Amino acid sequence: QPIWMKWGQEALTSSISPFEFFLPLNLINKAIEQSWIPAEFGYPIPLGIGSDCPHVVIRSQDRLDYRRSLGQWQTKWQQLQDVKSNPSTNVFISGDRNLRQLQTALKTALGLKLTQMPQTTKQGEIALLVATGTPVALWVRCQSNDVDWENCIDQQVLNCCIETLPQQILSLRRATAELEDEAERELSQELGHHLSFLWENPDHVPPEIVYSSAPL
Repeated sequence: QPIWMKWGQEALTSSISPFEFFLPLNLINKAIEQSWIPAEFGYPIPLGIGSDCPHVVIRSQDRLDYRRSLGQWQTKWQQLQDVKSNPSTNVFISGDRNLRQLQTALKTALGLKLTQMPQTTKQGEIALLVATGTPVALWVRCQSNDVDWENCIDQQVLNCCIETLPQQILSLRRATAELEDEAERELSQELGHHLSFLWENPDHVPPEIVYSSAPL
């Protein structure tokens, strides 16, 4: 399945132009921002980590294909804009509950935070975001129990208003040290090495390309 990348302008923050990666469920937990860009000269650099990195955002390919929840998605995105001056902590609910309970909670919630990687099945957390039109999520890819990841998210990321949340994520990643060794990154206790950010603007979708069969 394709991974699509789009350069766009965020609706809630005019100062950040992100790279948006559209991923299928089976790739949603990939550390896209940690992907290394080859360099003709010098050392490769990570795409979305380091002092001058761009803003890297994850999108759901499955959401584009699931038209049934489009209305809910658009409604919730508008609701998010309506409360953009509110604290981010007011918007995000914890995913630490069974999936049936989570689906019920997400019918009204605008955002989800997870302290562990979401399941990538059609009944997993990302699928529930798609089904309920919930446009925003944060999760930690590290499986270590030595860190209070929920507190890290609340103190380092959600300590701002909704409008500045993308900038907050970007600032965290720009302050995160570049670690080339994957094993070293996995052992890191820095939130910036493990944080995935899903931010789904329904007005930002890849253009439809109509291929002509007519001879050139």
